[in-house]
Amino acid sequence: MTVDNNVLDLRKLRCPEPIMLLRKKIREIKNGTTLLILSDDPSTIREIPQYCKFMHHKLLKINTKDTIYKFWIQKTHKM
Repeated sequence: MTVDNNVLDLRKLRCPEPIMLLRKKIREIKNGTTLLILSDDPSTIREIPQYCKFMHHKLLKINTKDTIYKFWIQKTHKM
C-alpha cells in the first residue's frame, strides 16, 4: 500500500484491509478533501460505496471498467 498526497493505493490488498486503511486515511485528511483510491479487490466495488454511505462521505466517481478500480471520495465531515 502506498499513499501519495491524496491517492490511497490499496492494490494487492484483500478484505478487510482496504476498508481499514481507507478509514485510517479519511481520519488524517481535512474536510472537503478529495481522495483517489486504487484497488484491485473486487469486494471494494461493494464495500467502498457502502462505507461512504454509512460515514456520510461523498462518493464522487467510480471507475470499475479496468482491473484497477478507482474511487473518488470527498470527506464531508470530521471523524
